[in-house]
Amino acid sequence: MRIRTQNEIVLSLLEFLRSAQPNLDTKPGTVSRDLVIDGPSIQLSRLYEELARVSSKQSLRLAIGIDLDRLGSNFGATRQRGTKASGPALLTFASLEADIPINQGSIVTARNGASFVVSTGTVVNPVFANSYRAIAAQNRADLDFVGITDQYAVSVLVEATAAGVQGNISKYSLSGTQILGVSNVTNVQPFGGGAQSEDDAAFRGRILGIFSGANTGTSLGYRNAVLIDPAVLDAIVIEPGDILMTRDGTQEITDSSGNKVIVSEGTGGKVDIYIFGTRLLETVDSFIYKDLSNTGDPTNSLNDFVLGQIDADAGKTVTRKRIDDLKTGVLPEQPVNNIVQVSGSISGANFIERTVDSLGRESGNYQLIRDTGEFAGSPWGFDKLHFISNQISNFQESDTKLTFNGQDALSYPDVLKISSVTQNINVVNENSRVSRSDRTSIQLAHTPVQNVTRVFNSTTGERYVVASQNPDGSGTINTTGRIVISGSSLPAATDILQVDYTWIFQYNADFDFDNRINGRNIRSV
Repeated sequence: MRIRTQNEIVLSLLEFLRSAQPNLDTKPGTVSRDLVIDGPSIQLSRLYEELARVSSKQSLRLAIGIDLDRLGSNFGATRQRGTKASGPALLTFASLEADIPINQGSIVTARNGASFVVSTGTVVNPVFANSYRAIAAQNRADLDFVGITDQYAVSVLVEATAAGVQGNISKYSLSGTQILGVSNVTNVQPFGGGAQSEDDAAFRGRILGIFSGANTGTSLGYRNAVLIDPAVLDAIVIEPGDILMTRDGTQEITDSSGNKVIVSEGTGGKVDIYIFGTRLLETVDSFIYKDLSNTGDPTNSLNDFVLGQIDADAGKTVTRKRIDDLKTGVLPEQPVNNIVQVSGSISGANFIERTVDSLGRESGNYQLIRDTGEFAGSPWGFDKLHFISNQISNFQESDTKLTFNGQDALSYPDVLKISSVTQNINVVNENSRVSRSDRTSIQLAHTPVQNVTRVFNSTTGERYVVASQNPDGSGTINTTGRIVISGSSLPAATDILQVDYTWIFQYNADFDFDNRINGRNIRSV
């Protein structure tokens, strides 16, 4: 069906009347034009618009959101809702001098911003101090790894506050809680079970899969059923009598031209489906670094760490690992697409991936070395982490100045160079400047800045929404000081504004602090 516009309908009626009634006056404003042409054409165009809306509501290709849900219900399909991740949280205590209640609904948070609630409450009673000490002792290796020295611990079940994969956190991801009496929190097991709600594309594909039920049991039906998964890029179905089918006893030889020829067909009754696809999964590997080279050099290849391995597979051959892993249904987390971050228990997330500039100069701390052997690209590959430097060049240390104009020691004395020292200053009620050419553009007085929290017009009383924190660049640091706002009534250049933000004040390396480069400083560093 072609949707016709009002103008197309008018032109069609004019053409018809010129041939049917050539003497009829159809100029705009005439009675014949109003009654015979304009009136009907308006109503017909509205009818076409309504038909277009009905068509889109009933189209699997065009329907989205609630309309797709209603369309799917006609065929017995319901959108899969998201699920919440859960797992055991390890709460630790420096001392047990009184009862510490762990209430149901108390919040613990992870480093990725995900929050979890305690599912089952409990009370930590000093009478059972030995039991809590035993729990801490059982997990001492994990607690030492994350730097927790508390002597008492208790494990409680927590559940994510929101459905989705953000709750599927790795080991040691829990980091904070507001529960009174709890000194630290971590998790010694990864959390799972969180899943996103089925998006429109996946739900639409599943509905379309219902229509392929008519060819279930055929090669096309098998292939369509597999291709519904968005992670599957292509698939091939191997039927009885195919040259690739050998499980049913089919025998084949290679002729003089190099082509495979079946000499004896098998018993049939079997179907193989080969799938080509990819599904990205972000995971975390934790290991304790040991110098296996006995040279003190982390860049030695003996110190390379093979990623994604299963602890139970240590010492096994690849053939044995394949048999055991397929039997248990748990595969190594290989191959590795890329390394997102390398973080140390003391150094933090300050390691930099290897880069090479235009002059061939290498910098950074680590790189991903991909396996090129027989099992490269498979779950039993050997993609590994390789260190290329034992020095961290962008290490950041947060410190609170104790004495004005005094000298404070660094927490890490082996620092070779201090590149910069900054201080976050909260600027409140600044009368920032409004651009005369673009009233959505506000220029702050100080740079660089981050986290603009409030823009208020004292003249009109309107509070604006910060549409862009950094319109002139990328990242969280705004180096130009320009932000973009939105609102019902934009400010004039003469209005008085109140703007709150964080100014990153940068100190001068020549006289504000000792950057360990200038050797003329007579003080000890």
